[in-house]
Amino acid sequence: MSRVKNVHHFVFCPKYRRPILSPEVFDEVKKHIGRICELKGIGIVSINTDPETQDHIHLLLDLPKTMSPSKAMSMVKGYSSTYTRKKYPEFRWQRRYGSESIGSNKRRIKKYIENQ
Repeated sequence: MSRVKNVHHFVFCPKYRRPILSPEVFDEVKKHIGRICELKGIGIVSINTDPETQDHIHLLLDLPKTMSPSKAMSMVKGYSSTYTRKKYPEFRWQRRYGSESIGSNKRRIKKYIENQ
């Protein structure tokens, strides 16, 4: 049997990189990201935002071996945006995001994200 690691570090921002990820908004976003990841079998290794800038999220995901990073981000951003807007109508994501497959650096990247 083949062993597949499909762990990715994503960085993405609210539209226009607005500093709107206050602790309250971030908790709401995190709740919805957690829900869609659970439904789709995606493991959340770490998630955080920089409390000073409040303008981007770091997300470390362990994806199912058949899921592409673009499919994961489409689901994560789409679901979290739709449901976060119910409470915070001005909330939107930028279309773009950064992604990097992390290989064996999982612990180091997780620590980096948690120390944001």
